[in-house]
Amino acid sequence: MYTLEIPIKIKRQSGLGLILVILICGLALSLIGALTQLGFSSLYSEKAQLNYVDAFYLAEAGLEYAKTRLAKEPAWYTDLSHLPLNDKNWLKNTAWGASPLIGCKVVKEKNKNRIYAIGISSKSPKACVIFYAEYSFPPFKVKPWEEL
Repeated sequence: MYTLEIPIKIKRQSGLGLILVILICGLALSLIGALTQLGFSSLYSEKAQLNYVDAFYLAEAGLEYAKTRLAKEPAWYTDLSHLPLNDKNWLKNTAWGASPLIGCKVVKEKNKNRIYAIGISSKSPKACVIFYAEYSFPPFKVKPWEEL
């Protein structure tokens, strides 16, 4: 029997194909990572916006509650006078206030014509909105409120 032997020439490969595959895979992984990060940051910002809106409407409801309560009972108050004005830490943590709704606190200082309405989102305690309004007697009028 005759055997046919084919001489095999092994050509030296430079490895360029392997380097290209590694670069393409690295680029694809980087792109996937960037898109994932973009998706999560978009999700978190949407949740933060929803929590802010929740707190905003709770504070607005608190302001309406305070206006109604003051119209019926002009001498109504929840806390003694406090300095400095617009102390956010005191309003959120220490002030007694009235709570007409869960997540809502209304603070009215004694002998002051100021109302504070604090709305805290039930989903995230970090989402907090504080409204400040001044009012006058008689007749009862609330000046435009502002957000602290």
